[in-house]
Amino acid sequence: MAADLGSDIPFFIYQSAALIRGRGERVEPVDFPHALPLLLIKPPFGVPTPWAYKHWRDSQEIPGVRYDAQEFPWGPLVNDLERPVFEKYIFLADLKTWLLDQPEVAGALMSGSGSTVFALLKSPATAEVLGARVVAEFGPDLWLSLCETVGG
Repeated sequence: MAADLGSDIPFFIYQSAALIRGRGERVEPVDFPHALPLLLIKPPFGVPTPWAYKHWRDSQEIPGVRYDAQEFPWGPLVNDLERPVFEKYIFLADLKTWLLDQPEVAGALMSGSGSTVFALLKSPATAEVLGARVVAEFGPDLWLSLCETVGG
């Protein structure tokens, strides 16, 4: 029933970390004992999920943008939908690339089909400073929120 509302809705029923497969409807809860600090950054536009999937097969990587998995002791950060979305919404590619160059950021990735991008922070104490720089660099129309992964 949750999948009928939207492909990403089943994940939210579990209230735990999970491996997500398919269109988001196949959810496998996993033990994840880490509480990782994240800064969510949402521009004032969305990305239609059906559009992202439709354009995935024919999409190309943008030179200079990092698409490979970012490896961490607890697992990789990777999102195959970045390729088609970044082709159309270059702002998101620029934001991710910029975040990866910031000293407070351990990793950065687009969430789902976008348009939210998140920064995995080295410390939650750096969120305010980083957030101010994000707004100074990319404009005041962004929504930002500090949160953490379920776990810990």
